[in-house]
Amino acid sequence: VDSNPCVVAFKQEVQKVKNLLPVVLALRNPNLKKRHWEQIQQIFVQNKLDHALDKRMDEQLEPLSEISNRATQEAELEQLFAKIKELWLYQKELPFLPYKDSKEVYILNDLAEDVIPSLEDSLVQISTILSSRYLYPTLKEEVERWQTDLNILFDCLEEWQFLQKNWMYLESIFHAVDIKKQLPTENAKFAEIDTHWKMIMRECSEGNNLANAARLELFRKWNTTLDTIQKSLEDYLQSKRLSFPRFFFLSNDELLEILAQARKIEAVRPHLRKCFDGLYTLKFANVDRNSAEILGMESEEKEEVYFYRTLKARSGNVERWLNEVEETMTKSIWTLVRRGLRDYFANIIGNGRSYYTRARFVLEKHMQVVMTVDAILWCKITEECFSNTARTNASSITLLSKWFQIQMQQLKELTDLLKTFPNLTRLQRLSIVALITQDVHYRDITENLAQEKITSAKSFKWQQQLRFYYDNFVETILVRQVDAVVKYGYEYTGNTTRLVITPLTDRCFLTITGALHLKLGANPSGPAGTGKTESTKDLAKQLARHCVVFNCSEQIDYKMMAKLYSGVVSCGSWTCLDEFNRISIEVLSVIAQQLTAIRQALLQCLSEFFFEGNVLLKLKPTCLVCITMNPGYAGRTELPDNLKILFRPISMMVPDFTLIAEVMLFAEGFATARKLSKKFTYLFKLCSEQLSQQDHYDFGMRAVKSVLLMAGNLLKKHMSELEHRLLLAAMRDANVPKFVADDVPLFSDIVQDLFPSNAQKGDGGSLAEGGDNLFSSSPGLTPVPAQISKIVQLFETLQLRIGVSLVGQTLSGKTVCYETLAKSLTLLRDQFLKYVQKEIKTHVLNPKCISMGELYGEFSELTQEWQDGLGSSLIRMTTIGGAG
Repeated sequence: VDSNPCVVAFKQEVQKVKNLLPVVLALRNPNLKKRHWEQIQQIFVQNKLDHALDKRMDEQLEPLSEISNRATQEAELEQLFAKIKELWLYQKELPFLPYKDSKEVYILNDLAEDVIPSLEDSLVQISTILSSRYLYPTLKEEVERWQTDLNILFDCLEEWQFLQKNWMYLESIFHAVDIKKQLPTENAKFAEIDTHWKMIMRECSEGNNLANAARLELFRKWNTTLDTIQKSLEDYLQSKRLSFPRFFFLSNDELLEILAQARKIEAVRPHLRKCFDGLYTLKFANVDRNSAEILGMESEEKEEVYFYRTLKARSGNVERWLNEVEETMTKSIWTLVRRGLRDYFANIIGNGRSYYTRARFVLEKHMQVVMTVDAILWCKITEECFSNTARTNASSITLLSKWFQIQMQQLKELTDLLKTFPNLTRLQRLSIVALITQDVHYRDITENLAQEKITSAKSFKWQQQLRFYYDNFVETILVRQVDAVVKYGYEYTGNTTRLVITPLTDRCFLTITGALHLKLGANPSGPAGTGKTESTKDLAKQLARHCVVFNCSEQIDYKMMAKLYSGVVSCGSWTCLDEFNRISIEVLSVIAQQLTAIRQALLQCLSEFFFEGNVLLKLKPTCLVCITMNPGYAGRTELPDNLKILFRPISMMVPDFTLIAEVMLFAEGFATARKLSKKFTYLFKLCSEQLSQQDHYDFGMRAVKSVLLMAGNLLKKHMSELEHRLLLAAMRDANVPKFVADDVPLFSDIVQDLFPSNAQKGDGGSLAEGGDNLFSSSPGLTPVPAQISKIVQLFETLQLRIGVSLVGQTLSGKTVCYETLAKSLTLLRDQFLKYVQKEIKTHVLNPKCISMGELYGEFSELTQEWQDGLGSSLIRMTTIGGAG
C-alpha cells in the first residue's frame, strides 16, 4: 500500500493539513480583535484557507501564536479590570447606620472589615495589570485613570473616617450649653461644619454609591478646621487645669464631662476620687439650681468628716469652688489633728477625765487623727526616755524598757477590743486594726532601742526612724528621718488599711525621704509581691500626701507623662510609676529631659517654671516621682544613664514573711500572733521546698496575705475557738484544693508535725452528705469519695475567691465537678440559702477559638461605640437575670 501513488499523495496532503492545524487553532481564538487581525494581515496578504495550503502558512506559526497568546492575555486583563469596575460602580456600598438611633443623622460603620480591604485588593490588582507586558495603550490609559480615582477614594475614606471621629468627639462636647457659651467662636465654626456634614451623610446613605463619595478636598478642609477647634479646646482645658491643678489627673473626656455640666454642682462627684486620695464624695446641702452648701466629705468606707466651715459652691466656675474644697480639706484635717492632740494630752496623759480612755479616743476620733496623734506621742515619749534620765534617776535603758511594757499593755487592750466588742462598726474595726499595725512596729523599735542600749536621741538608730513632731512655733507637724525634714501634708487619707512595716519597708522609707531631701526621685526595684508600690503609697498616707499610682505600658508616650508631671509639680503630689521599665526607650529619653527640667527648677527653689516649652507651671517642693521596676521580667527596657541618676535606688527582694504574718495576725485579734506566725511561715517554707513543683502553686506574699485575712474572718465568726485551730483551718481551706493528689498526704504530714492532733473538718459537710444521693440520681455517675471531696473543696473555695481555675488532666472530672456542684446547690438550696437562692445555670465558652475582642469586647474608634464580647455578654446576662 505504501508504494501506491494515491496513498503517498494522500499522506502528503494529510501532513500539510496536520502542520496547518496549530495555525488554524491560533486563528480561531475568540479573543482576536480587529487590531490583532490587522497584525495578521501584515504577515499574510491572502487570508483564505485555500491559499494557505499553497503559501505554507505553517512556516509563520510562531508569530501567529504570539499574536493569539497576546490576545488571550489582553482579554484576561480586560476581564479582571471589568470586575474591578463592576465592584466599585455597582456592587460595593458604604455601610451606614443611624447615629444614636436618630432617623435623620447617619454615620459610617466600620470600614476595616470590608470596604478598605476590598479597596486595597483592587489597588493591588490594578498594579498587577499595569505591570503586565500585555497591557495595550488604550487599556493602560483607562486603568491609570481608575488607579488615580481609587487612590483618591482611599485617601477620601481615610479623611472621612478621621472627620467622622473628630465630628463625633466634638458633637458630644458642643452639645452642652455651657461649652457653647464658653467657646462661642469655636462653636460657630463647628455648627457650620455640623450642618453640611449631616446633609452629606444623609445624601450618601440614600444614594449609597461610592462613585459619589469622593469629596477629598472638602473633607481635608473640614478636618483642618476641626483640628483648629480641637487645639482651641485643648488650650481651654489647659487653662482650667492651671486654675485647678488636680484636673491634670483627669482625662480630657472626664474634664469635659465636668465642664459640660458646670451648672450641675453634683456632677463633679464621680470624678472626685481621681482628684483626691481619700475623698470619695462631698456632703451637699440646700442644693438648688445655682448653688449648694458643702458641709464636709466622706471616704469610700463611709467615714464622714465635717469641714471647719461651710462652703458655698456656685454653678459655673467648678475650678474655683474645688480649690476652696482642697484648701478647706487641709485646714479641717489640721484642725482635727490639733484638737486630737489637745484631747489626748488633756484627758489621757493629763488625766483630765478619768472615763476618757485611750480606747474611747480610738473609737471616737477619725482614723487619720488617731494614727497621727499616736505617731507624735510615740516619738515624744521615746525621746523623753533619752532626756528625762536626770529627773527620774533612771537610765535610758530602764525607761525604754518601761515604755516597751506600756506599749505591750496598750496592744493587749486593742486586741481585747476586737474580741470583747463584736458589735464594733466597720470603721471602728478598721481604725483599731490600723492602729495595731502601727503600734506593733513602734513596739519593735522601742524593744530594739532597749536591746541595743541606745541612750541618745542623736544616735543613728533613732535618727533613721520616721519621727513625727508637732512644732508649736509654726503650728504644723514636721516629719524627720535622718537629714530629711518633711512637712505633714494634711491630705485626707480616709479610713483605709495600712501596710505592715518591716525592716525592708523602713529602708524603702529612708530612701524615699532621702530622695525628697536631695530633690531626686526614688526607685524601688525587685520581684513582684515585695511591696514596692504599697510602700510608696503607705509612706504617702503617713505623710498625708496625695499619691497617684500610674501603671506604665508600651503604649505610654511623652505627652501623657508630661500631663501627669504637670499635675504632680503643680499640686505638690507624689506619683508612683509602676513597671516603669515597660516604657519604650525612645519615650524614656524624653522623660529624662522632662524630669531633669523639674529637678533643676526644684534645686533653684523656683515657685514657677516653664515646662515643655511655653507652659508656665506652679512648682511645689513637696512633689515626688517614684518608679518601681521588676528587672527579671522579659520585655523590660534598660533605663538610660541620664535617667538613672535622677533616682535613688532601693532593692526590695525578700519580704519578712514572719514579721508580716505576726503583725497581720495581731491586727486581726490573735493574742498568740508571734508563736503562730513562726509556725505559719515555716509551714509555707516547707511546702515550697518539699511539695512538687507545679505552675499553679503559689507560696508568695499574696498567698500569705489571703490566708491571714481568711483566718481573721474565721476569728470574727468563732471567737471562742482556739486560735491555732482557726489558722490551721484557713491554711487548709486555701491550699488543699489546689494540691495535686500526691502532695496532699505530704502536706498533711507537715501540718501534723507543726500542729499535732488538730484534725479539721471543712464547712461543706452538708453538701458532702448529699453527694451520694446526687450521684445516684444522676444517670451514668457513680459516687467516688475523691470526686466528692473535690466538689466540696470547690464549694469552699468559691466562698473565698471570685474566680476559680479547675486544673487537671483530660477526663479527670473537671467538668463533672462544677456541673455536679451546680446541681447540688440547686437541689439543696434550702440548706444553702446564704450562698444561692435560685437555680444555678452554667455557660460553657471556649476562649481559644475566638479573638480577644470577641471574648472581652472592643471599642470602635470609627463609631465611638463599645461592643460587648461573648464573655462580657454572658456576665451581663447572668447579672441582670439573677442566675448564673
